[in-house]
Amino acid sequence: MAAAGGRASGGRSRGDGAPGKASVRRDVTKPPLATIPGPAGPAWSRWVGRFLAKVVWSTRVVNGSNLPLDGPVLVAANHTGLMDGPVVLGVARRPLHILVKDSMFRGPLGPVLRAAGQIPVDREGGRSALTTALAVLKRGGAVGVFPEGNRGRGDLAEVRAGVAWLALTSGAPVVPVAVLGTRRTGQKVGAIPGFRRRLYVEVGQPIVVERTPGVSGRATLEAANREIRDALAELVAGAVERSGISLPLDDPNREKGAGLAVEPPAPGVPGAPGIPGGPGVPGAAAVHGVTGAAGAPDVTGASSTADVPDATDQGPSHGA
Repeated sequence: MAAAGGRASGGRSRGDGAPGKASVRRDVTKPPLATIPGPAGPAWSRWVGRFLAKVVWSTRVVNGSNLPLDGPVLVAANHTGLMDGPVVLGVARRPLHILVKDSMFRGPLGPVLRAAGQIPVDREGGRSALTTALAVLKRGGAVGVFPEGNRGRGDLAEVRAGVAWLALTSGAPVVPVAVLGTRRTGQKVGAIPGFRRRLYVEVGQPIVVERTPGVSGRATLEAANREIRDALAELVAGAVERSGISLPLDDPNREKGAGLAVEPPAPGVPGAPGIPGGPGVPGAAAVHGVTGAAGAPDVTGASSTADVPDATDQGPSHGA
């Protein structure tokens, strides 16, 4: 029997008199289980990275024990070249899920990256990359991020706030990592280092960022982003002095305006109360370009649990 107001006993009206299903608001911090990469991928792909770092190239690792062996952790590295991701993956003492631009998942490389457990970043927004990364952290996994968002000089002149959002939302510590030697001045950002080139990776002390009572979400996010950026920039500058390997002097991606945007979800997103995103928040968790060479995200602000808008209005965030 039809109910009053156009409702039928089987469901809610769609407005045309026909029964329909009630709308369901989805928690955007909980991606579909099928999209969350399992731990098996990084467990084998790290050995590919290790072969590249130690056999194809000559990579020195300093203070690698600063990376915790268990529990959720974010690895934030500077970004100069295509092969930064494979190097970080290979020298880390635990498996990593690295954010990688989605274009790398097309063609024959796509199935390999998915099997390796890497996380694609959508150039049109990238919001799903952060929610997937958050799910990995919540199960105690490790996530690799390139906060600059572009392969460039690697000097941390600009960083995105996505890694700060992930740290604040998950409670995971951030381990800064300096990577040197993967690209030299004058080389393209997609250049591959020559055989047995000397590379240098230095791992810094873990950073824990927390919200201070009485401080707004926006101020908290900006302060956390500055703290992470300053620690990574200091580590990179010191690594240059200690290793004798200079950063490249040019930034091809910045010159041509290439990038990938990802901004942290804004207030109203479950699991991120009071940590806003959107315009005015410095970039987002940018991550980078390849994995095997990791990718880069910025995740846009969300105003509700149902919609997380794109982050393309935040400007470029990740290199091609």
